[in-house]
Amino acid sequence: MNRNVDKYFDENKPHAGLGRASLHSGVAFFVARAANMLVQVGSTILLARLLNPHDYGLVAMVFALLGFAPMLIDLGTTDATVQRKSITHVDVSALFWVKVAIGGTLTLLLAGGSGFIASFYG
Repeated sequence: MNRNVDKYFDENKPHAGLGRASLHSGVAFFVARAANMLVQVGSTILLARLLNPHDYGLVAMVFALLGFAPMLIDLGTTDATVQRKSITHVDVSALFWVKVAIGGTLTLLLAGGSGFIASFYG
């Protein structure tokens, strides 16, 4: 394997420039979150203007449920991976397949429950 790929599997140690890289990442994350918030507020205002009150209420109920989706994306596997001192190719492969299984299961559950969800919201 080439060295560029192997560096991600080395022991996680502090290195020169880590503080600067961390600061840049933090600023980029903050800007992205602020932009995301502005887009969400703008889309909510736009939907409130375009939809009648009944339809807007329906959309609001669905968006409230969709707010839980980010918590189900990886079930904490990303945080667990980042906190490890080192990681192997086997660990990365196992985490990939766990995430695929979780995503597939949630997809099948949502598809299977779509009739119930549609009847619940009328």
